[in-house]
Amino acid sequence: GAPGPRPVRRLPRRAMLTGGKEPSLLTAAPGAVAEAMGDDTKAVPPSPAIYICDMNPQITEAEMQQLLGQYGEVVSLRQADIEPELAIIVEFATVDAAEQAQKIINLASLRGKTCRCMSVSALEVIRRTMVNGQRLIVENLDPAIQLHGFSDVCSLFGRVLDCKLADPAEGRSTGVGFVHYAREEEAARARQSLDGMQIGEREVKLRPFQWDDAALFSGTSYARLLYNPYIEGAGYVQ
Repeated sequence: GAPGPRPVRRLPRRAMLTGGKEPSLLTAAPGAVAEAMGDDTKAVPPSPAIYICDMNPQITEAEMQQLLGQYGEVVSLRQADIEPELAIIVEFATVDAAEQAQKIINLASLRGKTCRCMSVSALEVIRRTMVNGQRLIVENLDPAIQLHGFSDVCSLFGRVLDCKLADPAEGRSTGVGFVHYAREEEAARARQSLDGMQIGEREVKLRPFQWDDAALFSGTSYARLLYNPYIEGAGYVQ
């Protein structure tokens, strides 16, 4: 006879709610994540500069200089997006300093607001690959899921360049997130594995990002001010 319905795969909610404090019950086989990532330097070359977005607008330049100086010599700090989506690009003297800063600052809370941080080379990959399948929309997420846990689970399938949950406090839809992978095959693997999986109380759905989805999320200008410095009213001087 005809095959029965596909069994629902389940991921306990705590695996995505604890920000990595507890071990996830969805674990990759030993070495699977490293194999999935492949040669990262081909997909995303090293860069001495980082992009920081979703920043608290109350943070001053002096405070950022003090924070960033802990990782190495800061060569320059430039505004990359205009308010309310405040973002900056920071250039360090060395790649090592930039990589250390990116790992620690990404998804850290600065003045009570969770910011996102990526290398400028990753930023350029993201800008080129928004609609080729590397960026996925994750729908019907349990509203209790937190960003750290969401990132941890998405990272099981490859290198995550950026991810975010739509913030209900900003009047946007709840239960929706995006994840952007470094490679198309990583995104395909995530879509195959996570689509239809029950996480917490809901069965999530994955689909490729479309340009209309951009309105769901703040903090995704991706240095529009630097790539298009003639934005009216930007007030930016290079």
